[in-house]
Amino acid sequence: MQDTFLRNIRYLRISVTDRCNLRCKYCLPEDVEFFDNSEILTYDEIYKISYVMSNMGVDTIRMTGGEPLLRADCVDLISDIKKLPNIQKVRITTNGIYLTKYIDRLSKIGIDGLNISLDTLDAKLFHEMTGADRFNKVWDGIMAALERNIKVKINVVLIKGMNEHEIIPLTRLAEKYPIDVRFIELMPIDVCSSLKLEGVQYDYIMDIISSVYHDISLDSTEKGLGPAKYFKSSTMKGSIGFIDPMSHGFCDNCNRLRLTSEGFLKLCLYHNDGTNLRDLLRSGISDDSLQLAILEALRQKPLQHFFNDCAGFKTMSKIGG
Repeated sequence: MQDTFLRNIRYLRISVTDRCNLRCKYCLPEDVEFFDNSEILTYDEIYKISYVMSNMGVDTIRMTGGEPLLRADCVDLISDIKKLPNIQKVRITTNGIYLTKYIDRLSKIGIDGLNISLDTLDAKLFHEMTGADRFNKVWDGIMAALERNIKVKINVVLIKGMNEHEIIPLTRLAEKYPIDVRFIELMPIDVCSSLKLEGVQYDYIMDIISSVYHDISLDSTEKGLGPAKYFKSSTMKGSIGFIDPMSHGFCDNCNRLRLTSEGFLKLCLYHNDGTNLRDLLRSGISDDSLQLAILEALRQKPLQHFFNDCAGFKTMSKIGG
């Protein structure tokens, strides 16, 4: 499946809920209004979209939220989607709080990887940044995943004056464990602007890491279908990744679509273009007609985002992190 710029679209990110059990300062404002349950896609609706799109060329799916493991049927849904003949990988992005609860089931169904959001190794600062005293729960989940040989990536968002001093402690996770630590640039959503939060850019982070790991160099190992650039030192079991849409664009190689929890097929993280698949499904649309609707929407996929030119959007939880 290709867009009008001949980019091969094979990666679908599915948000199964807009709800989360954390309130990270840069992500979810306190006054956010969640969707009513009737607005959220059902299990069967998500499965049908996954089935149709897997027959169109999508081979990798990531479950996101909000916090996907808040949804009781999430693991069952992953299990069924993994059985689709054209799906090669199914992964989850999670805050890790419920990992110890579900890790055995996830291991049994063969989850292909976990991206765990963790911006600090300081339990007190974790509480301040997330609004919840749950650092130990997240850490236990990470260790449980590693014990079961599940591939783990840690997603880190650095904020000036808040957690930038933890660049090296977080990097050392990749030295001690077979973990890929990814530093993600803060994106200009409205809550960040209102709180005057400022992110930390790639060049600064790399300078700090290079001052400690003198032999760090590009890691060309296949890590998945995402946009991260990876680097590795000879002392590391894992790698260090960078996702930097603000300072270094990567839209030329975009391979993804996003399905929001209320069923909107979003063509680009920032743009509002797309189509409402939920309403089409609830009108009784056939698989063939659904496929045509997706292809027609795909014609609108833009060449690039415009984060640097616009004020931003309100909350990542409404889109899928």
